[in-house]
Amino acid sequence: MESVSSSGHGPSDPQSVRSPVSTVDHDILVRIFSFLDNQPLGDDESNSGDPPIRLPSPPRLHDEAKVTGTPSAPLTSQTFTARLYRVSQVCKAFFLPAMDLLWHSMDSFVPILKLLPTMNEIAGVFMLIGDIQTEHVERFAIYGSRIRKFTLTEGDQPQIAPFALFHIASILPNIPHVVCSSAQTLSSSSASLLLTNGLKHFELTNATDTAVNVIKPFLCTLQARVPQLEHLSLRDSLGSETLSVISGYQHLLSLEFVGNIDIVIFSQIVTLPELRKLTLDVADSMPVETPRTATLIGLRRLETLHITGFGATVESFILRLEGNSLVDVGVTVQSRDSSSLDPDMISRSVRETPYPFLGRSLSALSTKWPALRSLSVNIISRPSGEVPEIVLNALRRFENLENLYLALPLRPPELMELATRFSNLITLRVEVMEDSLLDLGILNSMVNMSPRLLSLNIEFGLCEIPTDSVSSLNPHLKTLIINAKHETSVFLTVIRVGEYLDKVFPGLQRVEIEPCRGALFWKQVREVITMIQRIRRRVERGMTTKETAG
Repeated sequence: MESVSSSGHGPSDPQSVRSPVSTVDHDILVRIFSFLDNQPLGDDESNSGDPPIRLPSPPRLHDEAKVTGTPSAPLTSQTFTARLYRVSQVCKAFFLPAMDLLWHSMDSFVPILKLLPTMNEIAGVFMLIGDIQTEHVERFAIYGSRIRKFTLTEGDQPQIAPFALFHIASILPNIPHVVCSSAQTLSSSSASLLLTNGLKHFELTNATDTAVNVIKPFLCTLQARVPQLEHLSLRDSLGSETLSVISGYQHLLSLEFVGNIDIVIFSQIVTLPELRKLTLDVADSMPVETPRTATLIGLRRLETLHITGFGATVESFILRLEGNSLVDVGVTVQSRDSSSLDPDMISRSVRETPYPFLGRSLSALSTKWPALRSLSVNIISRPSGEVPEIVLNALRRFENLENLYLALPLRPPELMELATRFSNLITLRVEVMEDSLLDLGILNSMVNMSPRLLSLNIEFGLCEIPTDSVSSLNPHLKTLIINAKHETSVFLTVIRVGEYLDKVFPGLQRVEIEPCRGALFWKQVREVITMIQRIRRRVERGMTTKETAG
């Protein structure tokens, strides 16, 4: 590692501060250290009352033999930050990966400001007292360049004197991901600091229609200062007034828009030639039904579409969408029971069951994009009863799917019939009607029909073990996720179910049990499967040892 003096001075190029380990080892260490955030707090955490370590002044890079630094709180603290700091002090190989995590995400400018020795806080205002030296800028770049995400919140942001703000803006490293927690943060002086040429991903949450007079000017400023923005996320009750500004972001690769907008205006205004992913949640919007000959939406290179809204709105959008690149679609249809709108404001056709709209939407998808690889289908507050044939017929037309997520209740025969259509599936999530009895042999047959299937997620009420002998084994299935709505019958013993699943799926590596009424039973089943696998591995190792010895 290139040496840096104990005064904290470093090289002008932060990339020149190399780790003594390889790039692969560096990435592995970062991944390992990230799990420190998931460890339970120790006894000393609950008793010591130590405040979390904020690291207002980061540890300094020292010479080849030693890394030093002084935290701002006792080292007995068990916070994620404190653990990372202690890891960074173990050896040179641990220092840089730990620093990458410590500085990766920030929510305050205070640690950044304190990187400059000449920055002082006077009467609650940060001011520069003295000149910024070259070595200060170099040290600022070493740590500041590690910041990948900054979350700007309303509270706890420091006041910065205008002169200091000007100098900070000139040396602040590029931060690629910025999140503003509310529209009020957009008018703060700190927000302008984050609009650098390196900004790639901008998110605005908790916005409201009443704040459009703040949001729209800021989006215009953002577009002018960061024209190369690639990812834009605008959430919570944003109105159609912002749509005209969005069209200015011609380099956008992904757009997430959650709010109350007119889908017709969206299709007429928003033309983004480079857009690859669109997440559109218009659940609070008035449902619209437009003629099929209406203006087509100019998103020709779109690859991923996730849309949530009334059935009429979803159908209208899909029918008017053009292009031939779509491969991943998520459709969530909203029923009238889940709407906050006045029922008198919703047309009669929209107030009816969402299934016809869903069926026509899926038919349009299968016709226009027969090569679709991923499909997710869901209904918010879905009506009771069976899924109508119009939806099932539409689903049967998707023969090239690799990933399928169905949050629709199906009868076991319907499930089997659909499974025969999807031989290329890699991941599958399905739901069996609550009042239907699931024969576990159906799972075996389903997986057997999809030789590439790696992950199966199934939700059901009750199940039974088939009396017939096992006809096929499916070692290719690696993950099984269970969501049992009812407590399993006592006639189905834990050992019998565990033995059966291990027999038909001998390659299982992970069995997950989602929170459900039958969770206790299925957790015990998982323990049986784990025990059987351990015994089998021991036997196999013993046989291998004997063969080697022989």
